[in-house]
Amino acid sequence: MTVSRRRTLAALLVLLALFAVLALLVNPLHEFPIGDDWEYARTVQELLATGQFYRSPLVQATVVFPAAWGTLFSAVLGFSFTSLRLSTLPLGAGALLAFYLLLGELGFDQGRRLLGALTLMVAPLFVFYTHSFMTDVPFLFWLLLGLWCSVRGLRLGRLRWLLAGSACGALAFLTRQLGLALPAAVALVVLSHRPRADWPRWLAASLLVPAAAAGLFYAWQALAGQTTWADAAITNQGTLQFLLRPQAPMVAARRLVLIGVTLSLYMAPLWLAILPGWRQAWRALSGLSLWLKAAGALLAVYFIGS
Repeated sequence: MTVSRRRTLAALLVLLALFAVLALLVNPLHEFPIGDDWEYARTVQELLATGQFYRSPLVQATVVFPAAWGTLFSAVLGFSFTSLRLSTLPLGAGALLAFYLLLGELGFDQGRRLLGALTLMVAPLFVFYTHSFMTDVPFLFWLLLGLWCSVRGLRLGRLRWLLAGSACGALAFLTRQLGLALPAAVALVVLSHRPRADWPRWLAASLLVPAAAAGLFYAWQALAGQTTWADAAITNQGTLQFLLRPQAPMVAARRLVLIGVTLSLYMAPLWLAILPGWRQAWRALSGLSLWLKAAGALLAVYFIGS
């Protein structure tokens, strides 16, 4: 094993040990719901009792993966809020490891990689959601793992890594609809950085699995009549209605300020790692063709609006 791999393994073990200490200090062994746990728990309870997948009318997320994951833990440990909360902890630990590996893939040095992962670990929202059964941490896990696989595939020119990243994107979608942002972003990178002759294979590797997952989910939703009130009012046309309202720019600006206050301050040390590379990122964006810039801008507006 090379020195670099030994250091990476040591850093990952440190992250796992510190995360275990954090979990012990918070203590997940409490029999009560947090936030929307009660609604997601009902999905698991129904799956255990009847074998049928159920989405509450109040649930926006696709919640397929969390339901299956929570059912697996409940089948072993017994159904309880504690069991469901325990099911989120390994995904939280996995998100930290994936983030560390992603920062390494992007070329950050060992110290900044560890700083970034530790910053994520102690961010108040991450601590809160890691000790819940909501969809935020499972989604973050699949998103970060998919980003790592996709960036690695693009850097090494290996389709199998890109395919692994797209599978993670599909599982991110089966947790929350915004998982489709990952394959869309990868497809834009393929179109802008790969030779035209590579497009069919590379686009297929990045898009087919998430597209199949989304197609099957929406087909099931239509055939089973499982479109929820939250889907109709918020997730689908609710997003489009919001974007088309005349006051949407001001509302979006206010929300971005709130996001900046609640998230960016928690993640401030990461900006110290990102700032040195802003010139390279700006040059890369400036070099894209006009239609790719327009496509990226439209996707950004839609996903931020969502």
